Amino acid sequence: MSQREAGICYYNNSGQGSTITRELVANLFEKLEEHMSSDYFRDFVSRSRVPNERELYGLFVRSLLESTNSNIDHVATEFQVQRCEGDDGVGTKGRVDLFFNYRSVSYLVELKVGRINARGEDRDPKKRARKIWKTAIQQLNDLTINSVDGLLEKKIVKLPIAIYFFDSTKLVDGHESIDFGNLHDRICSFIECDEDGLDIKPDFHQFRDIPHIDTRLRKTNVGEECNNYIYGFSFFGKQM
Repeated sequence: MSQREAGICYYNNSGQGSTITRELVANLFEKLEEHMSSDYFRDFVSRSRVPNERELYGLFVRSLLESTNSNIDHVATEFQVQRCEGDDGVGTKGRVDLFFNYRSVSYLVELKVGRINARGEDRDPKKRARKIWKTAIQQLNDLTINSVDGLLEKKIVKLPIAIYFFDSTKLVDGHESIDFGNLHDRICSFIECDEDGLDIKPDFHQFRDIPHIDTRLRKTNVGEECNNYIYGFSFFGKQM
């Protein structure tokens, strides 16, 4: 049984990271959790499908603005930033999911969404869960941010964020049968392990269980019968 409590933003206190970023992420995760637990979000997801990144942009931006008391003037999505040079010596055009300035810091955010089997407490998540997290970090590492120097504050933070839905294609017999804290810890331990030796350990993480949502997988058309059930979600973030 995990000692983790739902609704608390845990921070990897390794001496890394700024006070501003810890404050931003903790408040953002709190608002994200509030909106993703709400009746209107549950209703939308139940009538549609498991959301992907782009379908969460609006909710993410809303949570960001509310959690910072609207102290952000502008949030750009799908923001174009140059990527590092390839073998041919030519840099490619890339995009970062969200870009904004908050207080004295510029934030470049890569948002990823995945799914974790809510009934999988006795086994590791699928490798795709780690790939989603690692890809977010690598994409931010590849950015050549001096290509947009004129828009940036003196301090720059790259912030990968992954949201994992606890779901199952079969109904789970009662919430009491799921140890959400343990499930969250297993995800955290799994995604921080990297065969290439990269530093991919999350700095921030939080989870929440919710009354289950009857919804659909991405490959299922809206309007067809529900074939997937969401029981909660985890958030992970890292300051780079």
